[in-house]
Amino acid sequence: MGQESTATSAQQARAGSRWDTVPPGRRLLAVAHNVTAATRLLDLLRVVGGDRRVATSFTSPGSSAFPDGLTEFFDARGIVHLPWADAVAQRFDAAISTSRGGELHALQAALIYTPHGAGFNKTLPSESAHRIPGPGAFGLTRDWLVHDGAVVPSVLLVSHHEQIDRLRLDCPEAVPRAVVAGDPCADQLAAARPFRAAYRAALGVPDGVALVVVSSTWGPASLLGAAPQVVERAVAELPVDEYRVLLAVHPNVWHRHSPWQVRSWLAPLLDAGLLLPEPSTEDWKCALIAADCLLGDHGSLTAYGSWMRLPTLLGAFDKASVAPGSPMETLGRVLPRFAADLPLAGQLRRAAADVLRLAEAAEASCVTSEPGGAAAVLRQVVYRTLGLDEPAGSATVPVPALPSSHNAAAPAPRPYHAAQLVHAVRETGNRIRVRRYAHPARGPHIPADAVLVADASEPNPSVANNAEILIASPPAGHSTAPPQTAWALDLLTRHPGCRAAAAPGRPGAWCVWARTGRNHVRELHATTDPDGSTPALPSMIAAAALLAWLDAVDTSEHPQIEVSAGPALTARLTIDVTSTSFDLPPH
Repeated sequence: MGQESTATSAQQARAGSRWDTVPPGRRLLAVAHNVTAATRLLDLLRVVGGDRRVATSFTSPGSSAFPDGLTEFFDARGIVHLPWADAVAQRFDAAISTSRGGELHALQAALIYTPHGAGFNKTLPSESAHRIPGPGAFGLTRDWLVHDGAVVPSVLLVSHHEQIDRLRLDCPEAVPRAVVAGDPCADQLAAARPFRAAYRAALGVPDGVALVVVSSTWGPASLLGAAPQVVERAVAELPVDEYRVLLAVHPNVWHRHSPWQVRSWLAPLLDAGLLLPEPSTEDWKCALIAADCLLGDHGSLTAYGSWMRLPTLLGAFDKASVAPGSPMETLGRVLPRFAADLPLAGQLRRAAADVLRLAEAAEASCVTSEPGGAAAVLRQVVYRTLGLDEPAGSATVPVPALPSSHNAAAPAPRPYHAAQLVHAVRETGNRIRVRRYAHPARGPHIPADAVLVADASEPNPSVANNAEILIASPPAGHSTAPPQTAWALDLLTRHPGCRAAAAPGRPGAWCVWARTGRNHVRELHATTDPDGSTPALPSMIAAAALLAWLDAVDTSEHPQIEVSAGPALTARLTIDVTSTSFDLPPH
């Protein structure tokens, strides 16, 4: 009875029995150490998709420092996973692991090792006391590949020939088992490039607006751990009508600290418009495909971005975590560093213009030696290990699915306008350039004469009392009438530091009550083209442009101005110069 209790009916069913609808011809074990490794595993297992001869089981050795989230990951995808003790007690025809660690040598299967990121670039101390870590890369050294004098994997897949050279130095006995297979993730990124516009639209990035991807690996020396001000600078300093900022955070960060905690830490930036893809999705791939530039660190996204020739700045870089002689070590020398004393937009423009450095970084990344061929090599290796003929047809990688939400972590909508800093300046003639900054905190590289624009009902007194323009709250339905002059005069009386109050009227029309003296107010009316040939302007842009017009021009001139706010928004405003003036009561 004791022997029978060691194998439950569920375990017997997984091993194959008369109760199976599809009896397994070959059994494949997928070994996932954590969510990061599991995500890459699912990419790789597509090569056996559709083949009824192969039954796949999942397990985890329980050795990762980041185990949280893995059970939920499996459950969300309908994956039944074996306890590790059951997995090592059963025989499998092949096993595939995208990470190292744990008692992988105990598996009764021909074991295939693959990377779980862009090659082998990091060092990591061995988890077992009897192993002495060397200076080489995690996954390529003897302490990760050999147990009791024997090489553990039957096949070691590498993505680039340079990894064979390092393997020859750090674990020469494993070289005969190494196969250069390319990188399936890189192939996905390349295959999806023709659909870049679709990914940008799904992420909510308008045409002409630059998407800045900020990526952070895990650990205290990562960008998010060591230089969170880089993310804050990107959100605060880049005009919202010209840039979108997306933060791609390594799954180990999400699952070490919890998704709630990550969102809580980033709450002010999410309020200001930061895009934050959910963990355990392909959205980081979508972001790289859609990106115009990258702020990275020593993580895999920096390697992939460099390979894609994305203009890249290093916001953080931990040389101690990077394997000597690895491509990432070279990228640490080649890529420019983020400079805290310089405006970020200018740094991004210079990185984009440096085509020689872009080419050098792409070559140094060494992401793949088999571009477009990873699926074919992987399928060949897996089926040879399983002892099966490959299915008919070519092996391909699917492009990443479009994001289901452009920002699932965004806070719920609020019934008032979020405060922004707005800089409006007359450039030439009747043209006024407006730039909006999403974060109301003034930074050193935001124009000093930018004005704080807030909702007239802003609940934060420090924001409302320091606003130079106050905007009427969005109407709660069509029955709410636009604010009248009495509303504006009362508002300006209660806020003596406010320069103007503004409210939309009918569609395409605005009214601004601008203070022209301490107690003197001028009422201005403006409309866009009545034929609808120009786009609607957000109230903050219209109000700031009208105030700039009032400050900068002789109002006897023909009162038509062209307002430009970013590459996707230009509109003509016609101003009614037959305005009315009012006196405020002394304050």
